[in-house]
Amino acid sequence: MGYFGARAYAKDHQEELDKHYIAAESDFGAAPVYQIDFGINNSHFAEVIQVIAQKVLV
Repeated sequence: MGYFGARAYAKDHQEELDKHYIAAESDFGAAPVYQIDFGINNSHFAEVIQVIAQKVLV
């Protein structure tokens, strides 16, 4: 999507941004994920952690 596409998306969806979750993971392609970072509204933090625990950390 790139920088300009991301900026256009954010502008087009500015009324919905509080409903978005953003996550990024780091791995070397052949090993388990060693780091995950996300930027979320603090009011949704517990919900995101619960989803990660149920779906990702199995």
